Amino acid sequence: MATRARIGIKLADERVKSIYHHWDGYPEWLGEKLKKYDTEEKIHELMSHGDISCIESKTDWNGNELETPIILSYKMRGEDCPAIYHFSVNWWKHTYRNSGIEWLYLFENGEWHCYSTKER
Repeated sequence: MATRARIGIKLADERVKSIYHHWDGYPEWLGEKLKKYDTEEKIHELMSHGDISCIESKTDWNGNELETPIILSYKMRGEDCPAIYHFSVNWWKHTYRNSGIEWLYLFENGEWHCYSTKER
């Protein structure tokens, strides 16, 4: 079963740019994987893939095992799912509350923040 998440970055104009992440979105997995995306440049590069199934997939879309994990993006199978923009952090958080997205990851002021969408 999927643990859905969104990965976002707060921009200089206060908007949030974010992408969807389908599998293993819980903090002990995706939260740990995101630690290597520790600069705005790396995060924008990650987001250039658009929505992703898995940030470190050991298989391709055909189920073939890979020697090196890849960012398994929906773009790789021909889907157009680019990053989307939200007016503010609060708007972003509110949008995904009780939406099926379980975790929100926001890069802000040089560090990652994790939010459960179940929080009130």
